[in-house]
Amino acid sequence: MKKFYKYLRVSVFCFLFGLPLSLMAQRQITGTVTTGANSSPLANASVTVKGTSIGTTSDAGGRFSIEAREGQTLVISSVGYESTELPVRNVTGNVAVSLNQTTSTLTDVVVVGYGTQKKENLTGAIATVGAEKLESRPITNVAAGLQGLIPNLNINRVNGSPGQAATFNIRGAGSINSSSPLVLVDGVQMDPNIINPDDIETITVLKDAASAAIYGVRGAFGVILITTKSPKKNAPVRISYSGSFTSTRPTRMPDLMNSLEYITAHREADRNGALSGGATASEKYTAQDSTMAAAYLNDPQNNADVYVDPVYNPSKYRYVGNTDWIDVLYPGWAPMTQHTISASGGQGKTSFVASLGYFRQEGLLKVANEVYQRFNPTLKMSTEATSWLDLNFKVTLNSSTSDKPTGASHGGLSSGWIPTDLRPTMPVYHPDGHYSGQGNFTNMVALATLNGRTKQQINDLFLTGGLVLRPVKNVRVVADYTFNNTAQFDQQHYKEYKEYGVNGVLLGTFPWSTPSRLTEGTTSSLYNVLNAYAEYENTFAGVHYL
Repeated sequence: MKKFYKYLRVSVFCFLFGLPLSLMAQRQITGTVTTGANSSPLANASVTVKGTSIGTTSDAGGRFSIEAREGQTLVISSVGYESTELPVRNVTGNVAVSLNQTTSTLTDVVVVGYGTQKKENLTGAIATVGAEKLESRPITNVAAGLQGLIPNLNINRVNGSPGQAATFNIRGAGSINSSSPLVLVDGVQMDPNIINPDDIETITVLKDAASAAIYGVRGAFGVILITTKSPKKNAPVRISYSGSFTSTRPTRMPDLMNSLEYITAHREADRNGALSGGATASEKYTAQDSTMAAAYLNDPQNNADVYVDPVYNPSKYRYVGNTDWIDVLYPGWAPMTQHTISASGGQGKTSFVASLGYFRQEGLLKVANEVYQRFNPTLKMSTEATSWLDLNFKVTLNSSTSDKPTGASHGGLSSGWIPTDLRPTMPVYHPDGHYSGQGNFTNMVALATLNGRTKQQINDLFLTGGLVLRPVKNVRVVADYTFNNTAQFDQQHYKEYKEYGVNGVLLGTFPWSTPSRLTEGTTSSLYNVLNAYAEYENTFAGVHYL
């Protein structure tokens, strides 16, 4: 036992005195990032501490400043340049870092228009993202994966509800009407929000008129080209699985007034309205409300959050509680899962790739029990019919379902209720167990729980058959035909529910879900597209590429 205490004393001593030593090793490192034989300053180079989230960027003069400890490593990188690592060991003075321009990427093949080109031959503004960038992110759809990856590609999502679609914009607004880019998946117009991100091979964004000219007026606001994974010839059969489980939660929520602050501000506004001849409250807060709200705020265990209304209606309660509706509606995190199983292979002249993706996301509004699900089965096959003819086939189904509460016929089920009807004085429940909410008070918990549900199902089927014809040397004729059928089913159910007052007395029916009703609608659309083009590619005298 004595040895144990001796060991404990030594350990505590080492911890207490070792911690300051490690902090003392933290140092400020300054330096300059340059490039080329003339050591030209390189602006916006990324400087990070390897293995941490600490980072900075170089300024217009290539200068940077960052904190790091002895033994750590700085990683300096920039788009189009080879990254370099700098160990932090006895570093003194200003550090000079030179980055060499990357030349190997100039031979990469990029999808442009109805064909491909090498980067070294491009003259337009084009950006490309590979599958490895998307696979490293926990994302719900393609839009979430592209955020922050491509300069001048603006992605906007209205809210964080499950399955919320995103909108795309390239280089800012270009019209008072819609300025969304044209999105093509394997040459066919498709909604990028409903495809499986795991099926994607590359994404190319054509930003300017020169690169998107082949699409004419349809590409006036840019073009996004998505290429899915293709079969590989003479490849062994390979089965793979990828899955992820992530959680989401609000990053920043408002800090609202407590009940006493709210009553005080409300009464002050009412007095100002009366003095100036402006609007005044129809049901005013009283001095008794302020007294009882203060008592409940200071001692909620021994004071009630409601009391019988002695002024306007003895059948109703006056609310003097202190409810943080943000905590009630958004109490924590929401789970999100994604699974993809795929098989690929090829033997002889025929090859294939097949995948099945499943995605499920639950909503942050816990009482709403919102669920969004998406299924993405895909099959691609190709075969070399003859030495001059290749045939290919693709079938894709994007199926999604959503289930959420039906909102009020006036105001919906949105955050609009929070600053208006969801006053901090109102509790979630009355003392008898019924939901609160009477007259001008709308209880979102009651609305989400007692009202009906809104359901939607979308099935988007694509069938594509194509061929590649090589009639003469260096010439390719490519053609494909796609049939698309989109079927959508919508169901909206409103249910009447009652409002109760003092001791469970019936006050009436909540006005914004009346009468009880069920509406259903089905829509179907057909889309046919034929793509055909010819390519000629040759290199003359070993140096002249056409």
